[in-house]
Amino acid sequence: MDKAILWPTAKGGQLPAADFLADIKMLSECSADRYRTARWLATDFENPVWSLQFDRAKGKCFEIDWRVRLGLGPTLLTDNRHRPLLTTLRTWLTFQTHTDATNYALRCLRTEYEIVIRATLWIDYLLIHAEQLQLPAHGLGAITHDQLIEAIYMVASNSRRSISVYQWPSRLTSYLREHTSSVNSDEARAMTREYPFLARDVPPSQECLTELSQEEIVLARCWLWREGYYVSLRNDPTSYQWSPFLRPLVEAIYMNTLRGYVAKPSAPELCLTPGHRAASREYPAVPIKHSGGRMNERVLRGYITSLRSLAHLHVMGQEVPFTALQSIDVKGTIQALDPPVGQRFRSVPASVVFKAVRHAIEYALEFGEDLVEAYLLLAESARSAGGSISVFCHNRSLKGYLSTRLRRLGVRAWTCEPSNAGVIGGPALSGHSGYYRLLRSKPGLWELLRVLYGAIEIVAGSTMARRSGELVDLVAGSCLNASEDQLLFRNRKSGVLGYRELEERPIPPIVVRLIKMLDSLQNGLIRIGALQSKTALFAPPTACGNAPLCEIVSEAFDDSVDIFCDYFELPLNMKGERYYLRQHQFRRFFAMMFFWSNQFGGLDTLRWFLGHSDIAHIYHYITEVTPGTVLRGVAAEWALSAVKDHDNVAERLSDLIEERFHTRKFQILKDEELQEYIEELMLSGVVVIEPEFLDDSRSYRILIRIIPRSAQ
Repeated sequence: MDKAILWPTAKGGQLPAADFLADIKMLSECSADRYRTARWLATDFENPVWSLQFDRAKGKCFEIDWRVRLGLGPTLLTDNRHRPLLTTLRTWLTFQTHTDATNYALRCLRTEYEIVIRATLWIDYLLIHAEQLQLPAHGLGAITHDQLIEAIYMVASNSRRSISVYQWPSRLTSYLREHTSSVNSDEARAMTREYPFLARDVPPSQECLTELSQEEIVLARCWLWREGYYVSLRNDPTSYQWSPFLRPLVEAIYMNTLRGYVAKPSAPELCLTPGHRAASREYPAVPIKHSGGRMNERVLRGYITSLRSLAHLHVMGQEVPFTALQSIDVKGTIQALDPPVGQRFRSVPASVVFKAVRHAIEYALEFGEDLVEAYLLLAESARSAGGSISVFCHNRSLKGYLSTRLRRLGVRAWTCEPSNAGVIGGPALSGHSGYYRLLRSKPGLWELLRVLYGAIEIVAGSTMARRSGELVDLVAGSCLNASEDQLLFRNRKSGVLGYRELEERPIPPIVVRLIKMLDSLQNGLIRIGALQSKTALFAPPTACGNAPLCEIVSEAFDDSVDIFCDYFELPLNMKGERYYLRQHQFRRFFAMMFFWSNQFGGLDTLRWFLGHSDIAHIYHYITEVTPGTVLRGVAAEWALSAVKDHDNVAERLSDLIEERFHTRKFQILKDEELQEYIEELMLSGVVVIEPEFLDDSRSYRILIRIIPRSAQ
């Protein structure tokens, strides 16, 4: 028998070539009914309920029930009178992944899932605004250009679809106000006397999701409690003791949509009795984007493309607002948004990044091995006792499990506060500020382990310049090559049909040492039988210790960095917000190190990180691993600093800025606006910012050169 031809998959496995070719054939199938099928559609086109199968292993499967009410009337979308509209909406979905829509580009199922979700959200937008758009009477044909632009602006208004498309905060507010009217004042007083926590811990308005007043929040809690909507979360110290089960509310509010039932963000004002770490951060976070929450330009372009694809169905004889769709000016629409669509990440002051990296290295090297050893000793003892680590450590001294260094840090227990804090019979909660005081004065072993994970993420992230997802996907024991000098990872931006390429990049010895530290933790768990096999490298231990490691690694990844930032008290900005760092910000670190090395630690630090002695080699390495847009942004940020400091090297650049803004008082101008202008000058070739290497590449200086347009 001939050996089967295999195609490599994203996870390192192999897919039979016959299956791969079948996918291609289905994608390019051409027939009279070619838009009535799709490889992800598991039911007949005419079925009232569709089953969509994208990636079952990752939960990318769902149903669409077309039997929804259209507008305020009694008729359903599936009624015969609306059949043309229903056929158009269904065809719009199946068309999204056809090669006629993708220009014969082949998409993986994960990408097709996102494309179909975008179109589904547009359909939900139409259903939510059905009366305003006159869908029951006229279908899609009556939609005007202005209404399409209004829809785009609304979708662009927030990066969270629950807010932009579904308007969850305002709709939840209206729903609760409607139903809490059944709770009179006497009943509310009686309930709050019997259950005092219904009226306690009401957060300030700026921390609330809804627009309810404090009195309305208490009434809403009473109604939810009376109707049995609350569920107990007593065993989760990082959450609340009672939280509302929102799914029935979501289904009621969005009963006439296709995907409105998807889980929505919780409203903290409706949660009762916060646990000892219900808030995941000590301070509000410095925004990481300039958009103020708006959808970024790349994502918005995808939504506009999805909306405009509806025009293609015009050639099939289906009634769509063809002229209005064709007249949408994508570039002009995006530029007209006020404030503009966010497409730039905020810069973190270089001093903050350097402080975080220094603390991370020192902490991991000094305490990392002790923390791993103490955790494994406790995990083994707890497993032998037949319980979780949290239960095992309750009212038990940890002294015999801790090194002298850990005891000097103030470690006395598994967590800062015991798992029964705030529960009847247990000690009182320390409160939000009290918890963070304990974190730094008497930290629990679990908190210090999370700080360790955050520290290692910072060191690895800042020295490898990888994408966040590429680090999240790393698996312990298989992310280093045989000689342990290269990081092995799956590139998030390469591959065909989702079969991501395995790549390798040089890795500093310090990162190798820290990766092996986390690997040894998983080896220890496997040895004692608490873990079956190696899992995500950055999956940290759980707070209760009843499961060995956290399963939702993507969320835990950022949470570990957050607790690190609070533990080491990273600086606050003028608004009292803390810099909670993210991986995309660390991707700038290499370039930042080079441009600011003379101010923060000198080139010796950079040489130590990268193992290079020649400065020119360092810069070449930086330009290889740092995306061009990131490098340009860092150079512009450095030039902006030079301009505002009146550095002689930026004299001619200052002249250009003065011509543009008609002032030389640069301090009164917005940094974002100045930096954006400098980047525009760099893109046009007028400004070149690059190093000049001196003394046979043993030293360098940064130059800002101005190239007259006539010389270009």
